[in-house]
Amino acid sequence: MKTKKVRYVRSVVSYLDILGFRELIETRSAGEISRILRILAESVRPNPIFKAEKIQFTKFSDTVIRSIPVGANLRVHFTFELRSILGAQIALIQKGILIRGAVTIDDVVQSWGIVYGPAVVKAYGLESQPGAPPRIVVDRESLATLEPETNEGETESMLRSLIGTEGSTTYIDYLRACEDEFDVPEQEYPAFLTKHRDLVRRGLITYRNQPGILPKYEWLKTYHDHRIEALSETYGGGATRHLKI
Repeated sequence: MKTKKVRYVRSVVSYLDILGFRELIETRSAGEISRILRILAESVRPNPIFKAEKIQFTKFSDTVIRSIPVGANLRVHFTFELRSILGAQIALIQKGILIRGAVTIDDVVQSWGIVYGPAVVKAYGLESQPGAPPRIVVDRESLATLEPETNEGETESMLRSLIGTEGSTTYIDYLRACEDEFDVPEQEYPAFLTKHRDLVRRGLITYRNQPGILPKYEWLKTYHDHRIEALSETYGGGATRHLKI
C-alpha cells in the first residue's frame, strides 16, 4: 500500500482547556468529570453544517485542539474561529465551566487523532504563561498578518467586536461580544451575566486560601465588573447594580 505523504497545513488553530481541571480531578467523581469533558467536547466539536470548512478536532483529557486550513479568505476563517470559540465559552459558562486557551495561525498536522506542529507549540506557549489570567489569548502576530488584506467592511467590524486588549495581550472579550449572540439579548444577556457573576463568586470563595488559583478569579471579578460598569453608562446604574460581583 502506498504511504500517504504527511504535510503541514497552514491553519487557524485553537488550543483550549478547562480552568482548574486539576482541582476538579481531586474534588469531583469520575462520573462528574466525564460529564464535564463531554460538555466541553460537545461545545467545541465542529458543527456538521460547516463541513466545507474542513475543521479538524482532537481532544485528550481536558484539552481540545481545533484547526481550519486557511486560503484566500484568511480573515473570514480567523473571524469564524473566534466566533466558534465564543459560542463554546457561552455554552460552557452556563454549565459552570470556564475555559482558557489561545488562537493562532501557523502550520499544523491534525489527523487520525494526532496533532502536532509549530501552531500547537505557539498556541500552548501563549496559553500557558505562568500566572496568566483565564482567558483565550489571540496571537497578535497572527492578527498582524490580517492587516494587509483588503477584505474590510463587515468582516473587519465583526473581528474587532470579538476582541479586547489588556496591556500587550489581545483576547476574546466574551462578556462584551456575547451580547449580540443571543436570540433575545434583553432577556438572555442579563441571565448570562448573572450566571457568570455567580460562577466567579463561587470561585472567589472556594479558592480564597489557594494563592495559586485565587488571582485568576480576582482577574475575572475585575473583568466582569468593568463590563457591568460599561453597561451602567447605557442602562443606568440602578438597572445593572445587582449584576456586580
